[in-house]
Amino acid sequence: MTKLITAPEPLEPDSPLWRFALWFWKQPEVESLCLTLQAEGWHVSKLLAACWMTACGQDCPAGISRRADQWHTDVTGQLRRLRKQLDRQSRDLAPVRSAIARAELEAEQVELALMYRELTRHQPVADKATGPVQAQLASNLRAIAPDHITNTELTELASRFYGWLAARPTGERTE
Repeated sequence: MTKLITAPEPLEPDSPLWRFALWFWKQPEVESLCLTLQAEGWHVSKLLAACWMTACGQDCPAGISRRADQWHTDVTGQLRRLRKQLDRQSRDLAPVRSAIARAELEAEQVELALMYRELTRHQPVADKATGPVQAQLASNLRAIAPDHITNTELTELASRFYGWLAARPTGERTE
């Protein structure tokens, strides 16, 4: 029998975390760096959540959301694996790859909504940027980093992400 995958109600797909992720992804070099980090074992949705928490002046818990982890395993990761298995050079498969890529993005939005729900369950997180603190960013990245990441690599990564976060307008919603 097939396992039924459900999402808890209510979710907020257009959450401040999602809007931040859309803004952050558009920053120069962020997309390519995040995809490189994903190939090295980083969980990009958690990375985006850790950066958002830093931008909001909050600490990121190590276990951001077990529910989001399960969703990532059951849905987002499965879609990603399927998309990557399809031949990029095949014109016949291009529409299928595109449809799966769109579904993958929607699955990532649900994943971030699950994280947002968990991160704000007990304490609201401000929807306005307070400005990043580099030490807090390093700590938040450490909370979600794969085990094999060294402190040197983490420090370098925090420095790169800090530059992008520092460019975010403070006191404004990120659309």
